[in-house]
Amino acid sequence: MVYQSDFTGADLTSAGLVASAGAAGGSWTLDTINDEVDGVGGGNARSNLTTTNSWQSDSGFTLDVTFLNSANMTRYSFGLVDADYAISASGDWLNSSLAGAYGIGFSTAGSGTSDYLGFNNDAGTVTTLSTNQGDIANAVLQTMSITVTSNSWSYSLNGAAATTGSHDFDTSRSYVFTAHAHPNNLAHFQNITIREFSTGYQSNFDTATDLADAGLTTKGVNGLWQLDTANDWADGVATAYNPRAGLYTADSWQSDGGFTLDVTFRNSVAMTRYSFGLVDAAWTTSGSADWLNQSVAGAYGIGFHTAGEAGADGLSFNNDAGVLTSLSTAQGTEITGGANQTMSITVTSNSWSYSLNGAPATTGSHTFDTSRRYRFAAWSQLVSNSNISNITLAPYVAPPDIPSGTVIFVY
Repeated sequence: MVYQSDFTGADLTSAGLVASAGAAGGSWTLDTINDEVDGVGGGNARSNLTTTNSWQSDSGFTLDVTFLNSANMTRYSFGLVDADYAISASGDWLNSSLAGAYGIGFSTAGSGTSDYLGFNNDAGTVTTLSTNQGDIANAVLQTMSITVTSNSWSYSLNGAAATTGSHDFDTSRSYVFTAHAHPNNLAHFQNITIREFSTGYQSNFDTATDLADAGLTTKGVNGLWQLDTANDWADGVATAYNPRAGLYTADSWQSDGGFTLDVTFRNSVAMTRYSFGLVDAAWTTSGSADWLNQSVAGAYGIGFHTAGEAGADGLSFNNDAGVLTSLSTAQGTEITGGANQTMSITVTSNSWSYSLNGAPATTGSHTFDTSRRYRFAAWSQLVSNSNISNITLAPYVAPPDIPSGTVIFVY
C-alpha cells in the first residue's frame, strides 16, 4: 500500500492532505462527523486537494476513489499528477490542460463533452483516453478504480468491467494524488487509496473488515465463506444441510510467464471435495459445483484438491471441455485434518510443480494457456470444516540460467 486515506483524524493534515486556497474562497475540509473530505466555499468556489507525500513505482499505480458530486459540475477531476508540478490554487490540472501537469485522471464533463479518462502531457495537452464508462450519477457515492503502467491504462466505474488501452506513461516520475472541483461545495471524497500496481494478489486477512475488503467474493448452496476477523482467515460457514460454497478473487490476472500460488489452509476433517487453484476468469463462478473435482465445462484451470471424483488428493488440470487430468498424487494421500497446511503451486506455459508443507517439489511438463486471465478459486463441500488464512498469487519469475561449471561462493 502506498497511501490509504484515514478521515477519522482532526484535520486534513492528519489525513496526509493539503488544500489550496482557491478562487472565491474555495477549499476543502475534513468532516469529522461523517469521516469524509468535503469541498467548501462560495458559488464560484474552486480549489485543489493534494496528498502531502508523493510516490514512484516502476510497475505503475492503481488508484481507488470513493467520491460524490451532489449536482452537475462545471469541472471535477482527480488522479495522479507529477509531483514536480506546482499545484495551482484554482486551476484544474486535467480539464484546463495546465502545462507541466503531467498525469492521468478522471474528469466529469468540463472542457470536454462528457466524462472521460484523460492524460495531460508536459506541454499541457490533454488527450482523452476513453469516455466508455459513461457520465457519473449525481448525489450518490461512486467508486472509480484507475490503473496505469508504463504502457497501459484501465479504469472502472462502480465495479463495471474495466475499459483498457495502451498508453506510454513515465513511471520513473514521482506522483501525488490531486483533485479539483468547481464548484467546490458540491464535491466530497470518502476514500482515496493508492497502491503499487501488481499483477497478482496478496490476501490481507489481518486488516480487512470483510471479504469484499479482502478482494474476495463467495457463492454457495446452503453455505458461504466469511472473513473471520478474530482469527484472520476466510472461514466456511453452513446455513443448512450439505453446505458447499466457492470463494473467488474479485480480480483476475494474466502473466505470460505463468504464476506461483501459495495457500495456507485447513480442513478440520477429511473432506468429500475441497479444492483451490487458478481458474479461467471467463468461467462463470459457481456456488454449487466444484470447478476442479467435478470437471465443470469451461472451468479451464489448474489446482490442488482432496479426494473427490479424482479418487485421491493431488494436482489436476481441467480443460475447456470439463475433462479432468490428474497431473500428480505424489504429495501424499489424505490431507491432515485439523492442522494448517501450506501448498505452493507453480504453473508456466509448459510445466507445473507443487509442494505440500515445504516438501521437495513434485514437477512435470504440461501445456498451459498463459494468455488467459485467471482468478484464484477455492471450493468446499462441508464448507463449515474449511478455512484459508493466506492466499498469495504472483507472476512466476524464472531463476537465471547459470552456466555449467560455474562456481558459486556462499558467504
